[in-house]
Amino acid sequence: MKKDVKLCSIYFPFYAFILLDYKRFLPMLPINLAVAALVIFLVLKLSKAQDLKQAWKRAVLPSFGAGLLADLLGVLFRFLPLLAEMLLRALGAIKMADYLGKYWSDMVIYNMYMGDVFPKLTWTVLSILFAGVFVYVFNNTFVLKKAIEDPRLRRRTAAILAVSAAPWSFMCPFW
Repeated sequence: MKKDVKLCSIYFPFYAFILLDYKRFLPMLPINLAVAALVIFLVLKLSKAQDLKQAWKRAVLPSFGAGLLADLLGVLFRFLPLLAEMLLRALGAIKMADYLGKYWSDMVIYNMYMGDVFPKLTWTVLSILFAGVFVYVFNNTFVLKKAIEDPRLRRRTAAILAVSAAPWSFMCPFW
């Protein structure tokens, strides 16, 4: 494998490796790769792309890497209230940090299906959309540019990858 290729998590969000026992979720990486490979193959096959095998080979691993980066950005967005609260506490703005902790940080700490569901669910959906947009941008702008020359097919492939590779497991209440 080349040194510049980065692997990522499409099926399961990257932050779960940090927050949870990574040994339990390590087998998810092959599933993530399989999802990316299958989506790219199906889009190219159904679009009757020329040189399908070469385009598929060039696109799968870099798209897998773009998914990790996009998931990581989605995680940072999801934990933004908590990170802002921690930063405010470190800077000494205790009253602002208490406000954030009382009204915003709970959205990312506790189960979103308990208590005040609407703001937690809204924030979670926004973080999924945020990550999905980055999956689209990374794939359309960087990853698929070398693999797929047709801009229309590239945009279609990036859009389908964005929908299928967005971190939908953010909706899972596993803590």
